[in-house]
Order: sequence, then C-alpha cells, then structure tokens
Amino acid sequence: MKLIKQILLLAVLGMIFLVPIGAHAFDINNPTKNNAGGTSTSICSGASTAYCSDTANGGQNDIYGPNGLITSAIDIVSIIAGVTAIVVLMIGGFRFVVSGGDSNSVSGARSMILYSLVGLAIIGAAQAIMRFIIGSI
Repeated sequence: MKLIKQILLLAVLGMIFLVPIGAHAFDINNPTKNNAGGTSTSICSGASTAYCSDTANGGQNDIYGPNGLITSAIDIVSIIAGVTAIVVLMIGGFRFVVSGGDSNSVSGARSMILYSLVGLAIIGAAQAIMRFIIGSI
C-alpha cells in the first residue's frame, strides 16, 4: 500500500512539474509590434535592451555566439587537451614497446593508452555538446 502511495505521489508531482507551461512571446525572427494605426515597427528602434544589443551585430552574440569569446576559449582549451592526450598516447605506446615484458611497465603503459583514449573521447563529446548548445541558443 505504501508503494502505491509513493507511485501516485510521484505521478502527481511529475504531472505538476513536467507539464509544459505556455508563454506569450514575440517572434524572435521578426521582432515587430503593431501600433495603433496598424503599422508595425521594430521593437529595437531606440531601445537598449539585452535582446536588441545581442542582435545588433547581425544576430551574433560576441560572448557566446558562434565566433564569441566563450566559444573561442573552449576551442583553444579543447585543442590543448587533444594535443596533450595524443602526446600521452604516443608516450604510452613507446613505453609499451620498450617495456621488455616487465608486467609493471606493460600495465602502466596500458593505463596511459587507455586514459588518453578516454580523454580523447571526453574531449570529442564535450565539443559535440558545446556545438549543440551554442547552435540552439
């Protein structure tokens, strides 16, 4: 009986928090408003809002846009991390070759190779996620 109450409580809370809430907003691709005379004007004419300053540069944000500061910084960090992971992979391969059959050296070299490959996978996934998020903003 207690399990059924918990399931019902979770279902009710899920419906409350996961039901989409409608909001009225202007079309971001055509930000105009209608005047009393029926003519439409841009909402950014003479305004200094955050939306207007973000879209003043041809719709490109200088901070997080495709060529923005954050995107460039993430690209630089990813390049440095990728080069480092490849260097560690090469060092691990070299240590594997020159281990001479010593089990401790072989396991250390395998760990280096494995960790560098995992690092490359994480770097690639981070880039893909970052590109998806920047593209959807």
